[in-house]
Amino acid sequence: MILHIKGNIDYIDTDGMLFISLANGLSFQVDSLLTKTIGEQIELWLYMVLKESEGKMDLKFYGFPERFLIDDFERLMSISGVGPKMAFSILKNIDKNKLIESIIKGEYETLKKLPGIGDKLAKRIVLELSRLYSKNDDILQKMQDNALSDSQNEVVTTLVQMGFDKVVILKCMKNIDPNLSKKDILREVLTMITTNVK
Repeated sequence: MILHIKGNIDYIDTDGMLFISLANGLSFQVDSLLTKTIGEQIELWLYMVLKESEGKMDLKFYGFPERFLIDDFERLMSISGVGPKMAFSILKNIDKNKLIESIIKGEYETLKKLPGIGDKLAKRIVLELSRLYSKNDDILQKMQDNALSDSQNEVVTTLVQMGFDKVVILKCMKNIDPNLSKKDILREVLTMITTNVK
């Protein structure tokens, strides 16, 4: 369940958990991406997670400043080995543009620096997210625009029009100097694709 709330912060515990009261008398205990202080007003999109713990049902809310961040949260949770706590920790500890850039370039080492993520999980996250994003051209376009030079973007557009897979092209780009001319970048990418160097 996803909720949209606006309320006041009454208390913040030692783990950074926010206790938020609403005008209608309801209150929520929320783990939030936002850093706030007691007494401040806050507006959040909440994602509710209900799970059984030691025979009891445990209800937890994760708070996001923007609705689209919940989509990223759900994509991360779709990966084997990544639960709500891990997914939230990733979004809390890495800038979204940096995460996107790492996925495009296949730089799983960036994710290994985050709490609780080892070599295998980092590689799995990069691989699975690249597949998920490849199914949504709008998201992939944003990823591409954020991480590539103008010349690289032009080459991507050209190769996609020729029928090549965009994800494969973007993975090739991680090994290419972005300062090369468009002609040289195109030649390098085509060489990698035809020799299966991805």
